[in-house]
Amino acid sequence: RNTEFSENKDLQNLLILTAIKADTSKVMEYIKRLDKYDASDIATIAIQAELFEEAFAIYNKFKLNTEAVDVLIVHLSVSICIDHINVVLLALLCQDEKSNNSSKPRKVVSGIIVRYRRVPEHKLHRSSG
Repeated sequence: RNTEFSENKDLQNLLILTAIKADTSKVMEYIKRLDKYDASDIATIAIQAELFEEAFAIYNKFKLNTEAVDVLIVHLSVSICIDHINVVLLALLCQDEKSNNSSKPRKVVSGIIVRYRRVPEHKLHRSSG
């Protein structure tokens, strides 16, 4: 159904931000259902609210792969990271296979390694629960 809400970025931003502040159990549902919100801004606010899986879901949905991997490495547990990193890398490889650009996955992986090395040791082993 095409309603004013479905096309209104400001209303979608407001709904997600309200959920982040008032009812975090609704955030993932809104992230998945809506698609006109300011992805980077909302994800940054989700990270500040320690809603790391939600931030990852936003970045992943909007194909902000480098930011998605950053959330995984810095904020989520290693076991969750491995599963999600494999999904992101596979998506990158599929995208680049279609465009015949084989250097992008290598650049992303290099960037991941550089970021991983910069993460303090205590954050690498933090559990998500």
